[in-house]
Amino acid sequence: MEQGAGCRGFRVFIINLLNEKVSFCFKTGNLSFILTIITALLVQYVMMSLIRISLFFLGLIFLVEGCTYDVKKYYSESCKTDFTGFPDIPGWNYATVPIGASLKPYEVRQIYFFGEKNGIIISNDAIWLTEDEGINWGKVFSKSSLSFYDVSFSDELHGFISAIFDFEHYILITKNGGKSWSKLKQPKHDYIKAFSFADSLVGVASILHSDIDPSLERSFNAKTKNGGMTWEEIPGLSVKPYANTILKMFPTGFGYILGDNGEIHITTDATKSWSTISAGIDVDDLQFLDQNTGFVSDYSHLLETLDGGKSWLTISEKPPVWFHFFSPEDAITLQTVAYDYSLPGFEEYLVCNAFFTKDGGNTTWIEGPTSLSFSLYNVNFVNDHLGYGMNGNEVSIVKLFR
Repeated sequence: MEQGAGCRGFRVFIINLLNEKVSFCFKTGNLSFILTIITALLVQYVMMSLIRISLFFLGLIFLVEGCTYDVKKYYSESCKTDFTGFPDIPGWNYATVPIGASLKPYEVRQIYFFGEKNGIIISNDAIWLTEDEGINWGKVFSKSSLSFYDVSFSDELHGFISAIFDFEHYILITKNGGKSWSKLKQPKHDYIKAFSFADSLVGVASILHSDIDPSLERSFNAKTKNGGMTWEEIPGLSVKPYANTILKMFPTGFGYILGDNGEIHITTDATKSWSTISAGIDVDDLQFLDQNTGFVSDYSHLLETLDGGKSWLTISEKPPVWFHFFSPEDAITLQTVAYDYSLPGFEEYLVCNAFFTKDGGNTTWIEGPTSLSFSLYNVNFVNDHLGYGMNGNEVSIVKLFR
């Protein structure tokens, strides 16, 4: 809106649907004419929204009908497939885990297996336990509106869940492999976003302190020596903002916390002292096997260090959705091979993913077949031959084994 020559009031310029510039002049205080202009703007907005919605559903029709996908080349690979199922994993097998009639797949919020046969499911209002690889599930804790942040087991008996219910924050603790859970109330306004325990007492956490005044909100790293009864802030460690912190403690006393700007904080003495290394990239995911051997990724690369972070080697140039290493020569990862840009304005509308595994050699990968829009998440491995995850395409639990 601007005041123009030859118009004793204000002149409004509008770009109509034909991309033509249309102007209107009205006198100051002319309420009816102002309402007319506002109505015209609203009509144009609604029409453009309907066009966008129509284009979106037109794209969905193309997807359902199985038309040719315009999947553009990404790095050195291109994906031309209509397959949308579970892709084969080189060297691995997979099977769907039953969850019984009492629990619906869409109710599953998190799965976590801490033994070859033992695991838990966190649903919207309960914790469920299996002791027979998911054949049977029993409810072991119930609470309406149960929300959770993270799960950590230090062994097959001791486990912790950071949860919210009854408008309070608790740590749920089991000492008998998930058969029963006790509640440990946490300080008001402090929310444990992620944590990991080396044993039943020593652990680290990323904590968000909330406040009515947004300027007073902050995240910090903390440690406990009494099983989460109290937490002590670890000074001098950066915190990765706007993301779930990746951290891990080992029974040996080694542990790590992902910080900001690619920093990785390391302890080798059960949280007593810390040092910081950098991978030189904006780290999105992270795994260390010990204080020397580690792996990091951003949205484009997967890197490896064998000397505690002094040097890093790029071992994959495809974006990993997730990865897990059992040793430097033995790994499994789900990686993105291509993106689909077939619909203007819908970037990364469709992805093409494939499993990659390692079987000896520093940079040798075995690539499996590709699948469109396939996702497997909440993946955790019990040992080097057994793991579990959630199949996002079918909303089911999947067992990975070899």
